[in-house]
Amino acid sequence: MPGPNRTAISIYWAWIDPVTQKPELGPSGEVLMTTDLGEQTNLGWPDPFDRADGGYRQIIVNPPPTESARLRFRVPVEDETVEFIIDNPAYNK
Repeated sequence: MPGPNRTAISIYWAWIDPVTQKPELGPSGEVLMTTDLGEQTNLGWPDPFDRADGGYRQIIVNPPPTESARLRFRVPVEDETVEFIIDNPAYNK
């Protein structure tokens, strides 16, 4: 886990129930992160995280790469694959 003088990225995600519009803790596979340079890192299974408003999963990138402006994530969820891209707050221009 991050400590003093260390940087990490924490991403929370959930399935949103179409009826209740509330986040639900859904199934998940291992998270694959890809940098702008094509380097891939398996981040493992995202941990469950319960809040009063519902269940989430937490993806932790520790330490985050500093040479990539964007980070692409791929998460298998049952028979689908979820992909998303974030701007990398640790990018060192």
